[in-house]
Amino acid sequence: MAFCNQCGNKVEDGSRFCTSCGAPIDRDAVRAAATAQGQRQSSTNRHVERLITYSDTTAKYKAEDIDANRYVSILAYLHVLVVVPLFAMKESPFTQYHARVGLNLLVLHLAAEIAGSMLHSLIGWIPVIGAIVGVIFGLLNAALWGVSIFGIVSAAKGKARELTVLEPFKLFK
Repeated sequence: MAFCNQCGNKVEDGSRFCTSCGAPIDRDAVRAAATAQGQRQSSTNRHVERLITYSDTTAKYKAEDIDANRYVSILAYLHVLVVVPLFAMKESPFTQYHARVGLNLLVLHLAAEIAGSMLHSLIGWIPVIGAIVGVIFGLLNAALWGVSIFGIVSAAKGKARELTVLEPFKLFK
């Protein structure tokens, strides 16, 4: 679908003149606009793909280790229960992987809670801004719980998968 350069009205593909104002249609401008729109869409697609892409390192772990310890690995994503697989299952590389991911998520949750509380204490008394801060940090916490659920499902299936969007925030590798 093309648009008139003069009045902005929709014109049929292949038309040489606008049916609304009669201005000649500049094919080069139409092609340039279509190319720019395609680049914007592909950029958005790259950002969305980055959010939902994960690294799968399951092949690094022995099948016996995964089968024996996958349900204990779930505890790594339930906040403070991360200490159970972290300290009780030191001999299981698969469980230790999930414990490190869970520990990173716990630190991110705590950092979000502390930052949200501090920011709310500083500027939360301003009605609109306080509400905005609450919504932003509420959404951040919901997103982190979503990542935790992703981890629980991965551990239950016997997979070692981690969202690549969290790579910059890893403290424990």
